[in-house]
Amino acid sequence: MRLTTAAQLTPPPGQLLHCIPVPVTQARPLPDTPPSFNQVNHALARGDTGGWLCVTLRMPEQVDRAALQAAFRGLLSRHETLRTRVDLTTGTPTTVSFGTEIDCYVRESSLPDDPSARHAQLLALIDATTHSTTGPNLFGAAIEEPQGTYIVLAVDHGIADAVSMPLLGRDFVQLYGASLRHSSLDPSGAGLPPVGSFLDACRVEAADHTDPDDPRIAEWHDVFRRNSGGLPRFPLPEAARRSDGIAAIELRHTLTAAQTSAVERWARAHDARLPACLLAVCAHAVHRVGLGDEFATLLPVGTRSRADWAEAVGWFVSNGPVLIPGDLPLERSVIHAQQQVERAQLLAAMRLGDVIALYAPGFTHTGDVGMVSYVDYRRIPGHELHAALRMTQASPDAPTTDVQLWWVRDAAGLALRCRLPDTAGARRIVGDWLDQIERSLRQLAD
Repeated sequence: MRLTTAAQLTPPPGQLLHCIPVPVTQARPLPDTPPSFNQVNHALARGDTGGWLCVTLRMPEQVDRAALQAAFRGLLSRHETLRTRVDLTTGTPTTVSFGTEIDCYVRESSLPDDPSARHAQLLALIDATTHSTTGPNLFGAAIEEPQGTYIVLAVDHGIADAVSMPLLGRDFVQLYGASLRHSSLDPSGAGLPPVGSFLDACRVEAADHTDPDDPRIAEWHDVFRRNSGGLPRFPLPEAARRSDGIAAIELRHTLTAAQTSAVERWARAHDARLPACLLAVCAHAVHRVGLGDEFATLLPVGTRSRADWAEAVGWFVSNGPVLIPGDLPLERSVIHAQQQVERAQLLAAMRLGDVIALYAPGFTHTGDVGMVSYVDYRRIPGHELHAALRMTQASPDAPTTDVQLWWVRDAAGLALRCRLPDTAGARRIVGDWLDQIERSLRQLAD
């Protein structure tokens, strides 16, 4: 599984079959299911373009139109959250449902021969569908190639996280195959297990009670005080944050599978796991390139705590803060990093909206946040299909004021995607930082 960027989506020339979902009944609000904290933040910040996640894959056969429609309807039937959107028009964030009956028709068109025009047309279609207010924010399309079919699935990020995307790809392939064999939309007939709903997770979050005396509140508020009333930022000079254009993106394949396993063994020998080791190396690199003696950032934490959420589409992610020394030898800082990861997991379990509301001085953070994420695609159901399907995950490159790093591990090893402001200062500083990270990891792998 490759993690890439919208700029590198390369749809082939040919006939585009766009699956368009059409609700049979009128959309209705779900008053018992308020949107999650993540969803509200996303809806408030999202512009007219971007804000979606995308997965592409290639099937070896020519597309069957009936099976394509059946698979697309099957996705909408299987994952309740795909039939919803967040509405802000009433002043109170509300989850809106398009109902359980969704028709699907296919619009066919020819893609331009020019690659840039083809790319622009695909992105425009994705934007239009994932920002729709009249139907589900799920884009599905097939492009017929001489040697098979190129599939594109995209969804508003407000109703899906990174883990959701390969799950969508796997489910689509299974549903498509089942339709060819049985003309059945029943997910069990496609070999797919029963799946829970992200809306249940939203209800759980809404019903959670925050005790103002919980000591974790004080820990969060200490993080705010340390960061000028907000959240950690990457140590960039202020001038390097200012960019009017889309984000710059760094994509690097950092370690082979064997090297990744060697670094993981080193981490375990020092009572840590690989994600903590990567954070320690990031902190060490911050110090080595002269950006500070500590590295403060946010760590996305998965919230798929129920078995029936393991394969559900939704935004099952919270965030916890970490603060890691960079001026210690890695053998010592990795222990601190593991402790910080475990602390972040505890703090991420808090209702962050309540944590912010209880901060007496007032939460002042604006713009993006610094973040270091880790996803092991080998642990996601259906991972054995990724290589054969040439599955790729992408997201748009919206402007940013901070540095966000995604580590991804798959059967090929360890890779990274880094999003940063497109300024000369940010490109130089972050480039030096990533170079130092790579050097340190390769030394550990030797």
